[in-house]
Amino acid sequence: MRTGSTRGRVGRWAVWLTVGLICFGGAVSADRPAQEGARAVGLDETQLAPFVHGRPWSQEEQAALPKVFFRLDRAPLGRIEQATRPLPDWDTLLAQPASFRGRFFRLRGNIESVAPVRLPGNLGQSFDQEQYYRVVLQPDEKDPKRQAVIFALDVPKAWQSGGTIHQPGGAEGLFLKLDDSHQPVFAARRIAWRPDTLLGRLGMDVGLLDDLVDKQNLSPDERECFYQMLAAVGRAAPGELTEAARAHRADETSDSVVPLFNEPASQRGKLVLISGTARRVLRVLVDEPDIVERFGIDHYYELHVFTDDSQDNPVIFCVRELPEGMPTGDEPGFGETVEVAGFFLKSWAFRSEFGQTQPKRPRQLAPLLVGRQPAWRPHSESADPLGPVTIGLAVLALAVVLVVLWRFQRSDENFGHWRRHRSDASAEPVDSFDPDAIDSHR
Repeated sequence: MRTGSTRGRVGRWAVWLTVGLICFGGAVSADRPAQEGARAVGLDETQLAPFVHGRPWSQEEQAALPKVFFRLDRAPLGRIEQATRPLPDWDTLLAQPASFRGRFFRLRGNIESVAPVRLPGNLGQSFDQEQYYRVVLQPDEKDPKRQAVIFALDVPKAWQSGGTIHQPGGAEGLFLKLDDSHQPVFAARRIAWRPDTLLGRLGMDVGLLDDLVDKQNLSPDERECFYQMLAAVGRAAPGELTEAARAHRADETSDSVVPLFNEPASQRGKLVLISGTARRVLRVLVDEPDIVERFGIDHYYELHVFTDDSQDNPVIFCVRELPEGMPTGDEPGFGETVEVAGFFLKSWAFRSEFGQTQPKRPRQLAPLLVGRQPAWRPHSESADPLGPVTIGLAVLALAVVLVVLWRFQRSDENFGHWRRHRSDASAEPVDSFDPDAIDSHR
């Protein structure tokens, strides 16, 4: 009996232990995805512990926030995007906030307001700025009561003074807590601005255009803007950029390149249509693994296009693809007739290679634009813009000349025959000489 009783107790303990391990294992499994986001940027539970659900935003949380910013600011964007997931059901998020803390979520909607907040103490020196921003996001226009608070290190320049915004945007936000009014609170590296324009609808964060500096090469700070724009044009339908560029003009002529050279700051993000001769078409390989992984871009093409009004200066286009059969090259005499639609990025300083023999080539300025694909006119089509019309007119002119010559020849033949006929008809008849007849008259 004792043995049986002991076995019974051991059996019950085994059952409870198994159930406990299953429950604990389930809790760990449920908690592991929540920690993957935080770990991706070097955060642990100690740094998230100050953020307590259900209470107002406190000074302790405000002091802990810069530590979160520090990790977000130094984490590769690819790592954050890889850890980001779609926002869960709103009611589930509010009911189980502890299950989601430390996860990155994709936040999209309308940015309702922005308020600058000063960084405490000397923390501003760590981020090379004096403030961060409290942003209110409305994920669903149908339910304006649903709002989220995002603390962000950076917002578009147009919003930095604060105020009511009501513009489309979003962020990859790290969930911190629910406040006392049941608003989810997130931390983010920056707030993206995706306005209701073609570039915004293609998924481009147009706020990145704020960071561009004209008359310089592309800097590391401008790299994100360039590749985001290159990814955005890749989402456009074939011909969509060209149709949109032509929509605002009565005729189909291309845009002047003069403002792109002389007024680059006012042209930022503008969609233009350029026609000319591409004297350089090169395939550029992308050897940056994070760009390949994030955007799926492993190459693009660089076109140096010369137009009638560019005064022998190139306009640089970076495009995702070329038409089938279009050649590449930059050797002397190379030239392809193209029409390209693209968004203006910046005035780019580069080393010129055309006609330069000295070892250190001078820097040259050129407008840098980003497009999807050029329209290409092969030489067989572009050699004579009138084509069959010109050939038909030439044949007709030759026929007219032949007819005229034939008529002149016929006239000459008739005139010769007429002269001979007139000469025969007007001459006096001459009798043969007869000496005897003369004698008889005597």
